[in-house]
Amino acid sequence: MKSKELLLGVFAGLLVCFSATADAQTKANYNVTNLQEIGPENIGGRVSSLLMDGETIYAGTALGGLYKKTAANALDKWRFVPCYLSDGSQLTLPITTMAKNDAGVIFVGTGESGYVIGNDTAAMASRGRGLWKLQNETFTQLVDPADNGDFYFINEISLYESGSIHRQFAATENGLYTTTDDWATCTKIFDGVVRDLEMVPTRKILYFTTPGAIYRISNVENETNVQAPVCITANEPLFAQAGGNIKIAVAPSDARYFYALVFTTEGTFEGVYLSRDQQTWLKLNTSSVKPFSTLRNGENCGTIMVDAVDPKTIYVGGETIWTGRGFVENSIYQWTNNSYSEASLNMGDYMSYVYNNPIAVHSGIKQILQNGESFFVATNGGVYHSTSLNYFENISYGLNAVPVVDFAICPDGSLIMGATDLASPFLASRSGSNDAEVNHSANILFTGSGGPCAASRFQRALPTEARGLMVSAEDLQFGRTYKDYSDYTQTQTWTTGEGFLSNVPSIGYTRPSLLLWETMNNTEIKDSLTVIIDTLGVVIRGDERIQLNKKDSMDNAGRIIDSVFNKLPFTIQAGDKMVFSHPSFFGYPFEYTFTEDFVLTSSNMKIRVKSPYHSRVMLTSKYRSGAKNIMGTVLMAWNPMDFRRVWSSEEHGMGNYSSTIEWAKLFIVNCTEGYDIRHVAMSRDGDAAYAAVSDSANNAYFILRTRGLNSIELSDTNNAVGQYFNFLSPNCQMIKDTLKFNGNKLFGRPVTSMSFDMRDGKDCMVVTFGGDDNSEPNVVMFNNASQESYTAQAKSVADAKIPVYSAMVEYTTGEVYVGTEEGVFVASESTFNGTPSWETYGEFKGVPVTAIHQQIDTLQSIALLTHNGINEENNVFVKTKFPYAMYFGTYGRGIFMDKKYVTDTSNTVVDPDFLGVREVVSTGKTTISIYPNPATSYTTLDINLAESGNTMVRIYDMSGKIVSTENLGRVEAGNYKKQINCQNLRKGVYLINVVCGKATTTSKLVIR
Repeated sequence: MKSKELLLGVFAGLLVCFSATADAQTKANYNVTNLQEIGPENIGGRVSSLLMDGETIYAGTALGGLYKKTAANALDKWRFVPCYLSDGSQLTLPITTMAKNDAGVIFVGTGESGYVIGNDTAAMASRGRGLWKLQNETFTQLVDPADNGDFYFINEISLYESGSIHRQFAATENGLYTTTDDWATCTKIFDGVVRDLEMVPTRKILYFTTPGAIYRISNVENETNVQAPVCITANEPLFAQAGGNIKIAVAPSDARYFYALVFTTEGTFEGVYLSRDQQTWLKLNTSSVKPFSTLRNGENCGTIMVDAVDPKTIYVGGETIWTGRGFVENSIYQWTNNSYSEASLNMGDYMSYVYNNPIAVHSGIKQILQNGESFFVATNGGVYHSTSLNYFENISYGLNAVPVVDFAICPDGSLIMGATDLASPFLASRSGSNDAEVNHSANILFTGSGGPCAASRFQRALPTEARGLMVSAEDLQFGRTYKDYSDYTQTQTWTTGEGFLSNVPSIGYTRPSLLLWETMNNTEIKDSLTVIIDTLGVVIRGDERIQLNKKDSMDNAGRIIDSVFNKLPFTIQAGDKMVFSHPSFFGYPFEYTFTEDFVLTSSNMKIRVKSPYHSRVMLTSKYRSGAKNIMGTVLMAWNPMDFRRVWSSEEHGMGNYSSTIEWAKLFIVNCTEGYDIRHVAMSRDGDAAYAAVSDSANNAYFILRTRGLNSIELSDTNNAVGQYFNFLSPNCQMIKDTLKFNGNKLFGRPVTSMSFDMRDGKDCMVVTFGGDDNSEPNVVMFNNASQESYTAQAKSVADAKIPVYSAMVEYTTGEVYVGTEEGVFVASESTFNGTPSWETYGEFKGVPVTAIHQQIDTLQSIALLTHNGINEENNVFVKTKFPYAMYFGTYGRGIFMDKKYVTDTSNTVVDPDFLGVREVVSTGKTTISIYPNPATSYTTLDINLAESGNTMVRIYDMSGKIVSTENLGRVEAGNYKKQINCQNLRKGVYLINVVCGKATTTSKLVIR
């Protein structure tokens, strides 16, 4: 039990960390100038322990360190209490238990038992860091688990103080330890799993529990008694028969009332028991009392507390909170259900007022703390407060302990993430350096425990907002949405269940996988669409712009001309250009160049064109095959952001495949034989797909690959196309194989991520591995990863001893970032291609970095005027916010952003001029791109000239002074590349201006 009484000892310091309270509003910079903590800030996370110190309440989080706030002020913001090591670096402590002594010293135990270490699962934890104390804002390590491995998992700590006697106890997964010299030395007095401690100072008694039994030390002042614990449940077979965890509590007002919360070996709730003589036990509940579920059982949560005043009133928490009261001696208690979990409110739909519901308390309850008339509850979804245990408020503002599984970046800078136990939080676009606030229940999307997610690079701002998102959760939960209304609670924009997935899958993964791949420059994929020439359209013919419906317009010679549509037919000539909206991507504009003459008439206004945009989504699911086999599969759909298409069994049965979203089985494995699909990936060009498969029973892992996706003819019916992709179809046109490393198809460590270098011309995949078997690498690079002939090289970080969860190749420099449990490491492109020289980045040590992504788009805000029925409609699309920003998702500290390489920090994502625009802004003009940017020594100027002509390049500093001029002479229309020597330019921001004939364009260059 986590008690409000004295529980911890005073320990001798082994390692000192200097701590200072970090205001969560201003944030610490974590030794990286541009690194910024961005939230989410008010949905909490896995809180394991609460402690009162006067007017201050402390919250120890299982993954994200220590926080504190003023208890009486519900609006007060939690503030992070960092732990700084002696070398100035920061360590995030995975806290399991806390308490303080009479001198106000707070003692901290770390390391959750019952959770997986070193692998990416739905029940993952950070590696324990031993015993600590916090005194005068300074953390001191008392027991280092490197010296005693039993202290990797500390379940409880307890303190007895009386006069000159100071004895401390620590319950670990491997035994019960005690010390009388502040942990300079310690003795194991019990060998085996010890889960809970309960000290009764007035009687000098310590109780502790092991699975299936309760023990007592009768006099903690007597060394002989301390060394000889006695089992007090030996004569009560029900405890041993249950065999599971036991939580205990003694009434503060009457120590005769001894309560036990008992579970079975499977973690199932067995019952609540009372003993007043520690010999006979009375069960206090009936089967109708259900504070636990199969999801929230005694393996991962559970607490029992006795009321501070009434020894016959107890509080039990697990999935929900129940109060039991005794009115008749030797009879069962009367029970009241005080709270409802997110799973029981509207079937777990977070968007239906879960977070603001006064009867809602998140599941995964670890502790109930009573302080006067107030109750505080530690849950997997933050901290709740109540004065009566009938109405609750979530007080997690500032408590950013969110365990991020994955996240995706929207064009406007918004983020969608999947978080364990917390569904899919949505962070609205930030303004400047302000933090994103999740200030509406609608911003907690979907249901269950969130998994991988995705965001489309196409986003419309007007006339209605359309931001394409995909989310996932455990047990076959996938969904897509595009908002289009005031928030995401509007079901009109959601596609879920069979309407999205079809009727193929029937079983879900506990931890699903999902990946969205999109391109805006399709030249290989055989995808086409039919577009209609809108009467509002513009034909671009050289310098001439012919507006099709404009009357009394003037041609280049100054002659008055009538509307084209009043004198059809009209010939659109080969080489003419028009801008169309793409119906599969929210109407996003694209420019099409006519390859032959097209005669426009009132009955001939449609044309079939090659689609410049294409997208695919891959996700994992399972289905039954025959009576016995369960198959795991990777399903793929093409152009999934076309919300006009949903799955329909009726339409599919009638053969109307063109109107439905269809799925192909890219990969299939037999789960009945022990195989499991963990991760998916797609090559930069979209031609190859990958599936990481595990056979954990045999400690064998491998990567399947299929190639040739871009060669499939997508103009066939969706059903036929699905067969071309299908792994087992006789019509499959894919090339299938298994990747090898050092000639072997099998890895000895589980794959945790597969990430591609997204730079043009690159075909490199970085694969990361979990576990702690350093006989095999934790990072491997596959070069030419989508080709028949490829190479694989080990690129291990930290001597391969630590699990690595994520990787990213930085877009402008080629630097490689990897996220581990010991922080983020970075290697330059040059060293990574040889022998990596890894350097630490930021202050992430102690919290797994599970996802690293970068915003690599640099789209500008554009607009297109079209018809919606008979009405004219101005469609405005957002520009990319913070291009090249890097984001780091942590499993316990939320998301961080680094704007190190961002060249445009503007907060405006829609050009104000477009709010009244009446015609399209054509993309048919001279454009330039610069890479790398920022640059150091050299950079490349990539010029796309709309027409031939004499070309001049000028470089200006920000004062407007010309610092460089170069005449390139006559350059033919098309692509032209020019290398620029930057070594003579000082560090700073410059403007590069290109003039060709009458065309001019400018772009920004940063020199570092």
